[in-house]
Amino acid sequence: MAVAASTFTPWPPLPTPPSSFKAFSRSDQPSKLRPSMVVTASTFTPCAPLLTSISPSETFSPSDQPSKLLHVLHNIQASTTTLPQLKQIHAHILRNHLHGQNFLLKRLLDSYISFGDIRHAHQTFEQMADPNIHAWNSILKAYLDCGRCYVALQLYARMLRSGVAPSNFCFPLALKASARLASLPVGEQIHAYVVKIGAGADVFVASALVDMYGKCGQLAVALQVFDKMPDRNVVAWTALVDACAKSGDMDCAQKLFDEMPQKNVFSWTALVSGYTQNGMWEEALEVFRRMQVEGARPDEVAVLSALAACAHVGALELGRWIHDYAKKNGLNMQKVSLCNALIDMYAKCGDINKAGVIFDAMVHRSQASWNSMIVGFAIHGHVEESIQLFEGMKRAGFRPNEVSFTGLLHACSHGGLVDEGTNYFDSMKRDYGIEPNMKHYGCMVDLLGRAGRLGDAYDFVKGMPFKPNYIVWSALIAACRNHGDLELAEHVIGEVNDLEPRSTGNYVMLSNVYAANGQWDHAAETRAMLRGKGIVKLPGCSWIELNNTVHSFISGDKTHPQRSEVHDANSDVAIQYLTNLTLLAALLKEVEGGILASFASPSLSSGTVQEVSAPSYGPASPGRVGTSSSGPSGPLDEKRYTGSNARKGCTLNQLNGETPMHLTNVI
Repeated sequence: MAVAASTFTPWPPLPTPPSSFKAFSRSDQPSKLRPSMVVTASTFTPCAPLLTSISPSETFSPSDQPSKLLHVLHNIQASTTTLPQLKQIHAHILRNHLHGQNFLLKRLLDSYISFGDIRHAHQTFEQMADPNIHAWNSILKAYLDCGRCYVALQLYARMLRSGVAPSNFCFPLALKASARLASLPVGEQIHAYVVKIGAGADVFVASALVDMYGKCGQLAVALQVFDKMPDRNVVAWTALVDACAKSGDMDCAQKLFDEMPQKNVFSWTALVSGYTQNGMWEEALEVFRRMQVEGARPDEVAVLSALAACAHVGALELGRWIHDYAKKNGLNMQKVSLCNALIDMYAKCGDINKAGVIFDAMVHRSQASWNSMIVGFAIHGHVEESIQLFEGMKRAGFRPNEVSFTGLLHACSHGGLVDEGTNYFDSMKRDYGIEPNMKHYGCMVDLLGRAGRLGDAYDFVKGMPFKPNYIVWSALIAACRNHGDLELAEHVIGEVNDLEPRSTGNYVMLSNVYAANGQWDHAAETRAMLRGKGIVKLPGCSWIELNNTVHSFISGDKTHPQRSEVHDANSDVAIQYLTNLTLLAALLKEVEGGILASFASPSLSSGTVQEVSAPSYGPASPGRVGTSSSGPSGPLDEKRYTGSNARKGCTLNQLNGETPMHLTNVI
């Protein structure tokens, strides 16, 4: 180890203990101190059965009253059921001069920790004259559990200065604090001390070292520590899987996971979280499914990771199932992190109403809770609700941040609120000291572009304090396409090509602009230019959720396990399609004077097929075109159909050269 144990640098000391404890520890007449100096008298509640054998006015010393001392100890161990009762016992300890008994204070310390009262726990710890390693471990773990890792490391350094030797239970606590703070230098110093005293063979210490190096981004060192372990438990395996996942090597993480001799819920959670953190949403959901099949009950972290994956692939039904699972399995449905994940999932999957129900039911809300709803309303086009929620967030005492303004500007863009959006953009720096980033500038370009103010949008981009990226230019090009400004689009594409000459999106966007303006030859030339330069366009990808399983399909991909069934189904659809077309042609030939009243083209994006009406022999009805006045024997009219359901400007003869229609009700 490159860092010697002797180089361990103590952290700054803890804040000075309260003055009451100073006085208590130094006073020669502790009887003059009142219990309220430590435990407020107003917190005492009647607890007669608890201390019946100790009179409130009675004082005694441990030497001549051992039975009563043991009675107090027993009360702390077994009878304390509420925090006020514990404080009452604490008051009796002070009143009867038992503060010098470390083993009694240790019981009191553990009891305060069990109630989550870290303040009184620390005060009790400071009363101990010479705390042993067990007391140090208790207070270290208490601060670690409540997330105050820096204080835990301060206490660890103070323990070393006091001459108390760390135990094999203490090292994992200090290493875990270093890992959470991602403090590699501190972790290395602790490792040096472990090597110095020969504690590295302990399986729990070694597992903590693997976890610390993994969370600090030192995968190679974590692997070295893991390889040298004589015994490897599930904690060490899980720590290494997590380390590989955090480094982005999911192949290694999956391989290690498959090799694990034993797995627990934390092992599964590490893999699910790893796939989610690396943007591999389908794999995350598949592992989440396998986790339940093999009998491991997902914990809160696994549920949060699965909900994030559902949000990104739009798996609404699976997200609902996970929501129901969380409720049925006793997860805290009022926990802010879980509510935020559910709001984000429902909003991104299209059920903004359910997201609003969860938000309204929250007892406590965080900044992320408000931001998730603001963004959710914005992407669903609920402009007024998004703005109202933004103002409500400010009234609730939350200060808007970058995400808040991103959602707000997005809402203004969808609502065409140019003046309001401009005012909000200006207020970011003026009122809140927030420097707009690339997303905010992109929203403003989109806002101006949707409103048709293309010149202002271009000037806005050119006036940005930093170089615009591809997303900002894309917003302007999209506006040019929507408003038919081909000249500006060609100019912008030239600037984008200088920025990213090998990007396929530049040429695709220009081709789309040409197509939107009916210049099909130029669109084809642009696509040919793309191929001529050897630039390969990334294939498109789509997801389909079926029976709580998400399937992805990539253009040209042949790796889907059910590829044969999909192609067979497509063939059946094509055969039925041609059959229906043949039937239609036969009907049109046989029916004299019959008129096809309505046509419908397939809606590939929505997956719906509209019904096509059968030929009509009766009189014309609203929304349909009937036969001519000459009756069934009359020739088919060559006129253009203008019925409410017909494709305007289309003749029967022209249908022969067009893409056939889907037919769902041909007689």
